[in-house]
Amino acid sequence: TYGPGSCWEERSVETGLPIFVCNRTGIERGFDMSEAVSTVVFGGKRLVSHVSSTSSVLFVDWNQREKRVTDHWSETVDVSRSTDTHGLAGSAAANLFPGKTVSAGVQL
Repeated sequence: TYGPGSCWEERSVETGLPIFVCNRTGIERGFDMSEAVSTVVFGGKRLVSHVSSTSSVLFVDWNQREKRVTDHWSETVDVSRSTDTHGLAGSAAANLFPGKTVSAGVQL
């Protein structure tokens, strides 16, 4: 798998914290990130992992009290319509959940 060896797993054990890894996906403007992994790691284990050949956003519900993933899903993002590469995740989330406050791109 793609990633920095076992670094994410080791840091999650060492700190006792979940590690949320957010990588780009798909092939965009010739930049191939189709093998990059977005993941949630806790207790030395990858709880959720996502790779995609298309640009997509991974959504994860994390229960802080129980320290576990309660739900996760991904949605494809149409990047061909946008020249703004900084706000794609937030725009996708806003379009998927109209009327709700969505925080995107948070990394710990």
